[in-house]
Amino acid sequence: SFENIYHIPFNFENKSCLFQMRKRAKYLEIYLYFSVFGALKILIDSQGISVFTPFAKVQKFLNEHLDFNVSQENKIEPLFVFKRLFDFKG
Repeated sequence: SFENIYHIPFNFENKSCLFQMRKRAKYLEIYLYFSVFGALKILIDSQGISVFTPFAKVQKFLNEHLDFNVSQENKIEPLFVFKRLFDFKG
């Protein structure tokens, strides 16, 4: 992990996606980016699971298909943004 954040880029249906996760003392924070849904923020704590999306249509869709509440939050940022590219060639 980098800065205590697990950062896992992946492909889904030939589109770039991103999974980030950070464990805090009282909750787990997850950032997901899919090109279909945009960004999602997920918080898991002793009260349960909370999901946040910047889009009203995504909020409505997820509320219809998930057993927990999905809220709209206008600005969802990644947990960490790389400021420089890594040299994998080495």
